[in-house]
Amino acid sequence: MASSTLFLVIFSAILFGLCGTTFSNQQEVKKTIQTKHGVYDCVDFYKQPAFSHPLLKNHAYKLQNLEELQEQKSDGIELKDGGCPLKTVPILRSNPNSNVFKIQRGIPDTHCVALVHTNNPEERKFLGVAGELENYKPIVYPNQWSSTRIKILNQNDNIEVGWMVNPDVFQDNEAHLYASFVALARQEGCINLLCPGFVQVAKDVPLGISPANYSEYGGTQYGWHLSIDKHEDDKHYWVSIITDIKKVIGYYPKELFSFPDYFSQVEWGGEISNPKQSFPPPEMGNGKKALYNPFYTASIMHASYVDWNYTNVLNPEDTHKVWDCEASYTVKDAGWKTEEFGRLMLYGGFNER
Repeated sequence: MASSTLFLVIFSAILFGLCGTTFSNQQEVKKTIQTKHGVYDCVDFYKQPAFSHPLLKNHAYKLQNLEELQEQKSDGIELKDGGCPLKTVPILRSNPNSNVFKIQRGIPDTHCVALVHTNNPEERKFLGVAGELENYKPIVYPNQWSSTRIKILNQNDNIEVGWMVNPDVFQDNEAHLYASFVALARQEGCINLLCPGFVQVAKDVPLGISPANYSEYGGTQYGWHLSIDKHEDDKHYWVSIITDIKKVIGYYPKELFSFPDYFSQVEWGGEISNPKQSFPPPEMGNGKKALYNPFYTASIMHASYVDWNYTNVLNPEDTHKVWDCEASYTVKDAGWKTEEFGRLMLYGGFNER
């Protein structure tokens, strides 16, 4: 069994909840959108939670192309009827029972991972990461969660994006789109909109949305091709979904981070909470151990990163597998396969259930 990365030993974000208060009670709601997995309130872009952060005063007025970004069209993930009106953004109503988060440093048995990461973080500089995350719905129980994510990190900061099953947060057992950040120097970090930080830009692709379809074991595969990348013009870290275009969801402002110029490591894989503190343990991926077959194993296809020169590297080199869970959770790196799969990584487990 491989040891975890230095960064995972130093700290891990254990994240619960969306917002501590009901945002719609604080701001004027322009429109309400009811979905199967939650209610979204459309609020003025400039009055969303991010801009209450003390480091982001007057930051919102620097975004000059808001309407252009909001008019981008995506396929298969957006809210019905075009989402919110222009110049507003969808905010998922909070779960009043999920208003706690905490940052824990290397506490044993609170979480574990099965992933692939880049080596030699002291020598490397990254500006982004991407991957197509096949959508599954692993079985978890109260006080457990399971996520599949891509991540950029250094010793002080990290950003990740992916899907998560977390019944304590989302009040169901579906997978939900999430983004999170940690700024360790300020002991600050959260998932989605639990604390100010993430700037929602898309009016029709909100954090918290669930997949329209899940991948079938041995059958049709469905996924979200997600990316985090630093833009050359504003230097912020943008979260996007890639279909026929690169559709912007939102971004983390550079002001949030201690070392905003670059990150020193990237990751692709799965993570679970409380594998030994509860029974049965949570599933990771599709609940099966990793196999070299993306039709029977949870996978991340087209794994790539953005290097220091803003070059998109489609076949990452100098990588290492990490699995610090018990033997029931595994990871495999299949390398470059074909144009259809790109760089392929496979992970998952608890098939003893």
